[in-house]
Amino acid sequence: MTAVRIDTGNRPRATGRAEAEEPMILIEDLMLHYGDKPALKGISMQVPKNRVTAFIGPSGCGKTTLLRCLNRMNDLVDGVRITGRILVGGRDVYDRAMDVTELRKRVGMVFQKSNPFPKSIYDNVAYGPRILGTRSRAALDQAVERSLGSAALWDEVKDRLHESALRLSGGQQQRLCIARALAVEPEVLLMDEPCSALDPIATAKIEELMDELKSRYTIVVVTHNMQQAARASDFTGFLLMGELVEFGETPKIFTTPGDRRTEDYITGRFG
Repeated sequence: MTAVRIDTGNRPRATGRAEAEEPMILIEDLMLHYGDKPALKGISMQVPKNRVTAFIGPSGCGKTTLLRCLNRMNDLVDGVRITGRILVGGRDVYDRAMDVTELRKRVGMVFQKSNPFPKSIYDNVAYGPRILGTRSRAALDQAVERSLGSAALWDEVKDRLHESALRLSGGQQQRLCIARALAVEPEVLLMDEPCSALDPIATAKIEELMDELKSRYTIVVVTHNMQQAARASDFTGFLLMGELVEFGETPKIFTTPGDRRTEDYITGRFG
């Protein structure tokens, strides 16, 4: 089993099977400051390839900040200072030679609130391929059908592709946003609280979708929902006040955590 223990230097140390999993993302001693305020404190972890990894922890613990480091969304925030290393597929995300547009093609993102463009369903999904230079209608048609199929939405919308995306239900809009992210064929899919605004039925569809997609993509999800993390993820990282307290296989984290703070959070003693 995998667990992370806190050593005398207050740094998490991974042991066991997680190190045997092929990592898609390698994070080494990542520190992030907003001005003088530390938000991430020496995060080190390996995110396995073709698995669902969940980040859990109370509000303000650094989950979303960490997620946004993986495709450099924090570059858009004034006063941010980042040290350490993040490798995605063996490439240093913060290398000066890194093309951020190319990075965000490789590392797609789905946000907490669904944000379809005020365009047709078709044009929402075709947007990314068009930006990247695809002009062939046949190629665009293929990308739209493939992506909507991957997002388990094709059968529901195939006869209304030219209707406004804003007419879809909330759950359908979120799956459309997933399809839009998949249309540029990323390697990693980041999901920031993707079900927080959805009802239980729509939430179940998103969770089923994550399970189907992980055979082709590495998925990292931020969630406040303990049940969702337990159901839908293979690995879980618990963050607290900017520290990675514990990281390991989800069943281990939820049944026999190696740190008392993890147990206290999961059992509702705080957070």
